[in-house]
This record gives sequence, C-alpha cells and structure tokens, in this order.
Amino acid sequence: MESEGEQGKAGPGAEQETRGSQAKVHVSVPPLVEVVQGMQVTLNCTLLENPDHFVLEWFLTDRSGTRHRLASVEQQGSQLQGTVHDFRGRSPPYKLDSHGGLELLQAQVGDERDYVCVVRAGASGTTEATAKLRVFAIPETTEVIPNRGTLSVMEDFAQEIATCNSRNGNPVPRITWYRNGQLLDVPMEVNSEGYMTSRTVREASGLQSLTSTLYLRPSKADREASFHCAAHYSLPLGNQGRLDSSPFHLTLHYPTENVRFWVGSPSTTEGWVREGDSIQLLCQGDGSPSPEYTFFRLQDKQEKMLTINLEGNLTLVGVNRSQSGTYGCRVEDYDAADDVQLTKILELRVAYLDPLDLSTGEEFSVLLNSSRTTVNCSARGLPAPTLRWTKDSVPLGDGPTLSLSPVTFDSAGTYVCEASMSTVPFLSRVRSFKLLVQGLGRESARVGKTAQGTGGVVWPRVFPSLSPLPFLSLPTCASHCLFSGRHPPTGSPELRAEEMEPKAEGGWTEGDEVRLTCSARGHPEPELTWSQLGGRPAEPVLGGQGWVSSSLTLKVTSALGREGVACEASNPHGRVSHVFHFGTVAPQTAQAGVAVMAVAVSVGLLLLVVAVFYCMRRKGRPGCCRRREKGSPPPGEPELSHSGSQRPEQKGLLVGGGGARGGSGGFGDEC
Repeated sequence: MESEGEQGKAGPGAEQETRGSQAKVHVSVPPLVEVVQGMQVTLNCTLLENPDHFVLEWFLTDRSGTRHRLASVEQQGSQLQGTVHDFRGRSPPYKLDSHGGLELLQAQVGDERDYVCVVRAGASGTTEATAKLRVFAIPETTEVIPNRGTLSVMEDFAQEIATCNSRNGNPVPRITWYRNGQLLDVPMEVNSEGYMTSRTVREASGLQSLTSTLYLRPSKADREASFHCAAHYSLPLGNQGRLDSSPFHLTLHYPTENVRFWVGSPSTTEGWVREGDSIQLLCQGDGSPSPEYTFFRLQDKQEKMLTINLEGNLTLVGVNRSQSGTYGCRVEDYDAADDVQLTKILELRVAYLDPLDLSTGEEFSVLLNSSRTTVNCSARGLPAPTLRWTKDSVPLGDGPTLSLSPVTFDSAGTYVCEASMSTVPFLSRVRSFKLLVQGLGRESARVGKTAQGTGGVVWPRVFPSLSPLPFLSLPTCASHCLFSGRHPPTGSPELRAEEMEPKAEGGWTEGDEVRLTCSARGHPEPELTWSQLGGRPAEPVLGGQGWVSSSLTLKVTSALGREGVACEASNPHGRVSHVFHFGTVAPQTAQAGVAVMAVAVSVGLLLLVVAVFYCMRRKGRPGCCRRREKGSPPPGEPELSHSGSQRPEQKGLLVGGGGARGGSGGFGDEC
C-alpha cells in the first residue's frame, strides 16, 4: 500500500510510523529479544493506533538478507484471524497468539535471526519494525585431559600440561587456567615459560565448542600443586556463568635434594626401642620418582648390606639387644647434584630389662619384733632401671633394699619390687614375696634368742569380744565384763571386747542371749575352738591383714557364770586361750517363786473377803455360822484346840468349808 510521503525504517526506538497528509500508523516491536535455548519466546508487534482495518505480517530475514513470509494476521470485525504460511522446516512450528505475536516454542540456535513485523493499514499507510532474536546455549560440563606422562623439571622449555574442552555452547565460551585456585596469566604467544592455545569448532547443530591447551615449564614446587580449567559462558541480560573442571596433579621428575633417616614407631622420644618389639627404619628422599634405597649396618667400620627397596622401609622383627648399633641408608639418585648428601646414619638403641632377682624366696618367715630385716631386689637392664617397693599398692620407698624394723604382725603381707624406666614407657618387671611373721612362745622365750629362726613357737594374736544379741560394737568393755587368759611373754594376744550392757541393771540373768567373738592371726593360720558347742567356723576378717574370726551364740546360765567360756587359738607352734566371765548370774527361778507367792496371797485375801460378806448376809438365821452342838467334826477336818471361852460362831467359821451335815445338804444351814 502506498501513502504520501516517504516510508521510514524501524529504528532503535522500536517504533515505525508512516507519515501522510491526513493519516499515520505506528507499531512497537522489541529491538532485541534474548532467550536460553529450549525455552519459549514470543515476538510481540503492537499497533499504537486503532485503524479501521489492517493486515499484520511476519517475515524472517536469512543470512543473505532475503525475507521469507512466515505468518499474517487480518482484522475481521472485532476479531483477528491469523494464518501461518511457512514453517521453514522448524519443529515445533511457528504459532500466533491472540494479539498477533509470533511464538517460538523451544527456542533453538537456528532461530537466531531478524524478524520483521509489517503492518498495512490502508489509507493510514504501511509501517514495519525489526526484532533481533538471540539464543544462548549453556555448554556441557567442562572436560580436562591432563598429561599423564612424567614431566621433567630439568627441561628448559615449556611442556604440555593439559587440554581443556568446552562443547556445545552459544556464543562460544571462554577458557581460563588455574593453579592452586589462582588464575594463571599465560599469553597466547609461544614462549619457554608458558603459554596456551585455543581452537573453536562450530558443530552441525549450530552450537560452538572451544578447546584450549596449556603449556608450562614445571618446577619442583608443582609436585603437589592442583590444576584445573574453567569455561565462562554468557547468559541473557549480560549475566555470566562458569563451569569448572575436576582438579588434577602432575607427575614430575626431579632429583633428590634432601634425605631423612629415622626410627619409626614404636620408638620413644629418647630414641630407645623395647626389646622384642618389631620396629621400622624409615628412609625418605625428596626426589621423584622414588629412587632405590640401600640399607646397611656398620660393623668394624665396614658396611654390611641389609636390603634394597623402593619403599624406604627396613623392618626388624622382634629386635633384641644384640641388634643395637649403627645403621645407614643411601639414596641411589644419579640425577642429584654433587653437593647433596645422599647417605644418612643413625644409632639404634635397644632397651632391655631382665627378670628381677630377690634375696629371698616367694615366702619369707621372720620372728616377731625382729630388730632388722632386709630384702634385696636386683635388676639388670639398659638404660638403668629404677626400683620401687610397694605393699598393698602403697609405696614404701625406692632403691634395691627393703628394710623392716621392727617386725610386727602388721608387717605380714605381700611385698612387690617393681623395676621401670622413665625413658622407655611400658618396659617394666615385678617380683613379689610373702612375708610371714612368727611369734615367740613361752618356752622359746625362756631359752633366749637362740630359739629364733625355725625353732620359735608361733603365738597367735587373739582378739576376743563379748556381746549379747542383737550385736553392737562398742569401743571398750564395761566393768561387768571380766576377762582372763594366759598371755605369752612375747607376741601376746591383743584383746578387744565388743559388747552391750546386760538387759537387767544388776548384771546377767539366766536365759540372756549373748554372742562371743574371738579373732586371731598367726602363721600358720590359727584354728579357733570354743569350750562350748555351737561355735561358728573361723572366717577371714574383711580387710583384716590375716585375721580370722569365730563367734559363738549361747544363753547365759549360772554354770557359765561360775566357769566362763573359753576361746582357744592354736597352730603347730603353740596355743593361747581367753576365758569370758559373766560374774554373778541372777537365777531366773527365784523371780518365779516370788511371783507365785504374791499370787497366792492375793487369792487368799479375796476368798476371806467373800466368806465374810456371805456370813453377814445370813446373820439372824438360826444355826448360821454355828457348829452343831453334838457330833464329831467331819472326816478330813483337823482337830483344833481352843479355849472354852471361844464363841461358837468362830468355830462354825473354821469348819464352814468342810461340807453340810443338815437336812438341806448344802450351805442352806451352815457357812
């Protein structure tokens, strides 16, 4: 359609108008539309006026500039009728929305073209505007292919490090290289220190792939360095994305500059190893690849080769003291500089500790109150061990000699000599003996000190206790508790009483229950016996250092009060006894007689009161409370003598209980 005036072209303002003498039309189209591949996009063409009739057409401009009509929209009344004329082989095809916009489902890189919207409005003229579509494609995962060979640091030119690939992106991505997370600023020009090359390939799909190769002159510092590459790609609205490759390390060849040689676990901080342990001698050079290691031992200034390996490890299984000495390690690296010391030596020190020797056997008997008893403990080891004596885990002192003075029964027990080394942990030995204390009997005391040794009599130490039940422990014995016994002049029993006050204030009473306890100790262990039956077998006292205890429960009798109860402790060397005395024991029968007498008196008085009361009620009746004038007393009645002045009423009272002789046969006539 033609109009007066010149027809303009779509400009940056995205609006195009047609100028005429009387009419004009304007259209609005976005000049640039950006979308990510695979997403839907709509190209809008909006009329700014409302002409009576118009036709809207969409054209695609190819790379040669030729336009191809894709679709059109025509106004029919209040409705728009759209038609797609050419799909251009696109799948899915183009579509028109209800406002005449051109829809592209699943945008592709091939859709990246110029799209022209042409509006013909009859007398209002014709106008057009162009929208440029740009499609972004995110590349695939960045792939790096490192050089798997061995790179020598002694070369004087840059060597290939790795190749990085970023495929199927749009527009073409950009690749950068990193070492230990830091950007490598390498040029594109070839030089001896480092550079990179790149190559871009357009795929059949229209996407683009980039390949970059890094070249560097490696150094020994790169032996533990981490390398990787990254692909940078563009996104709509000026945004950027980045895809990093996996890291990789280089395999380098560099000569040895330093050598270390040391004793591995389980050595101590002082350099000692325990005899019997398996140890490792470790040798390490800092060259790469790992060189050969030669291990040797110096004997009479001569090297005795032990082994050659690539691991730098010499294991000595079950090392012994004869293996102490000087050991060496040599690194066989022929690329090393002449001034590098490739041989190292060390001194292996094997610590050992022989079994301990005691001057006595496993059991050692001494006499009670011995003035001085010593036991020696000797140890042989390297380094010099420290000796310590303990008894029941209680330290007694340091040194090889244990001195006991004076010897008491409390001295008996198990003594332990322990040898250890502060510089060698867990290397220690122990040796113990049992000390037996023997007392002196009466007979051996008389003959003097010549009885000491094997001829002495062992006097057990006895601890008696006396207590009624229930059992209660008191620190001392009350005055009513009497003790006696035979005491040997040396090693006499020690007594302690544990008892209660008697139930009665005056003392013990027959029938009271009492528990008697005897405790004793000696060597051999004494046997406890009682003079009465019922004693419990002797049992060790908990935590009592060799004490044994026996108890006897019985009832107190007058016989026990006179004789007492004896407890005796004996062993093959002698015996000792103790007698428990109860003092005066009140008989239980006397108390019972008094109670019976009191009851009898009470009953007699009661009967007398009843009789008097009965006679008073019968007063005034003939013959009451009188004896018959004639006749003899009833059988079984005692003859009573009385004076002639005694009243008949009194006689009748005395015989009232003998039975009735009247006609009634009961108490109707007589009391």
